Amino acid sequence: MNITIGEKIKDLRKFNGITQNALASYLNVSSQSVSKWENGVSMPDLSLIPDIASYFGVTIDDLFSYTPKNSREMQIEMYSQAVYHLVQMSTCTRLEGLLALISYMKQNEINPLMYEGACMMCDGVDEKTVAIYLKAKGRNEYTDFDENYVDCIVTGINNIQSGANQTLVLHMALAHVPKSINKEVRDKFYEVSKANIEENRKILCTQSMKFEKTNLLEFISGLADEVIQKLLQEFYNKKAHMIIPAMIGSSGEVNKRIIENIIPEDEHDFCYALGKTEQFLYFDYYINDRETSMPKYTNWINYFIYSDLHKQRYLEDFICEAQQEILNIYNQL
Repeated sequence: MNITIGEKIKDLRKFNGITQNALASYLNVSSQSVSKWENGVSMPDLSLIPDIASYFGVTIDDLFSYTPKNSREMQIEMYSQAVYHLVQMSTCTRLEGLLALISYMKQNEINPLMYEGACMMCDGVDEKTVAIYLKAKGRNEYTDFDENYVDCIVTGINNIQSGANQTLVLHMALAHVPKSINKEVRDKFYEVSKANIEENRKILCTQSMKFEKTNLLEFISGLADEVIQKLLQEFYNKKAHMIIPAMIGSSGEVNKRIIENIIPEDEHDFCYALGKTEQFLYFDYYINDRETSMPKYTNWINYFIYSDLHKQRYLEDFICEAQQEILNIYNQL
């Protein structure tokens, strides 16, 4: 059976969790017009087709040849995005405070129900009231609405506000994912996390020096593995908390050599010394216990350093101080 353009728009809109009002506002038309398109009463003006395709992130050809996902695929995608964003929001709020929750949602494509629920809870509305409101809204605005989805996001946001770490937020969110798709959602979350870590690794190992003066460790790239391992062992026994700023100022080649020579047996002690225990446990449980193409001990250091690198939290003088500490220890070997 041929599918009309209106049906394709409806399917894309539902898949992305967008209301008719939101689409109408973007296209500068009435919500009644969108409703007529979706019900086959009329068709969108041809001049609107490029804007519609752009809004949904598809090409015009894709729009006209789009094959709707079945309800199971849509459900997996919807829950996977919710779980992923909840974990990311937990990370940023623990680093920067609750105000970062709204900032994160504004910078990323968040489901409207999640956005509205988070805003309400940040304004002090209790979890139960928010859940009742969102479920009523979901039933009115979305076909085949799944009330478990609201429980997933509301529980996740509530735990984030309580200061829960990423592991707990992830567990609580997954507890509300239907059993029929729970494994697929977990696997999808893992795949996205793995891809992000791999991208972080590339950034760390190809970056230029952050400042002109932060070149004190460039000699490391020419050292033998056993010398680097001994240097790192001595350093994080004494000054472990300074390894991240030291690496942030270094070139990618130096970072690559350091990452290659972190001693796996010492990774737990290193994380405790860094004060990164919770983040390490999160990656250890959800990434390291599965097969991965990367050495086990590169995951957490990529994440920690990239987070700090991305936020540019360290000044040039502090980076130089951290690098000088490593240099001093090397001179004493």
